[in-house]
Amino acid sequence: FDVPVSWFGATSNAEMCAFWQTEDAETRYSIVKSVRGKPTVPNIVWREFVSDIETKRCIHLMEGFHVTEASWNASAKCWNVVHQESPSSDGPSVEEAKSRTMEFDYILLATGAVMSAKEHPLLGKIYAHSKPEGDVNGFPVLSEELRWNETDMQNLFVTGGYAALQLGPVAATLAGARK
Repeated sequence: FDVPVSWFGATSNAEMCAFWQTEDAETRYSIVKSVRGKPTVPNIVWREFVSDIETKRCIHLMEGFHVTEASWNASAKCWNVVHQESPSSDGPSVEEAKSRTMEFDYILLATGAVMSAKEHPLLGKIYAHSKPEGDVNGFPVLSEELRWNETDMQNLFVTGGYAALQLGPVAATLAGARK
């Protein structure tokens, strides 16, 4: 999860009410930016993870790797992960990079995407062609009906993470889809 539990739990109405009372798109963007990207892990999972780390006394943070395969080894109770170092401009290509297999007890995925309508494969083309008004750092400014740029493109509606300025920080989650 990349949104604090307070945006989903019993206090979510208060959080969303404060968000929706802010009408300025720049201020809403600031709220979204300050809330998103602060991962939360359910307490039971975190306690098990920390307990295991304390017992084994080791943790490896691996960044910049391209995972090509991962499979659960039931007998060893671990993950077998085949990976390669991610290609760089001055290094070997993905095809030339050597693969390596390692075993892991846990895999915590930290993935993400650049949230910018201008860089999205479809929205970017629409943006370049139609130059819709109203975006804040790549997030479209939408009407309450999630319509982008009502005057020029009557039938362009946006949902998901790109609707964060209207739906709030939870827009990219299932809870946001329900809003």
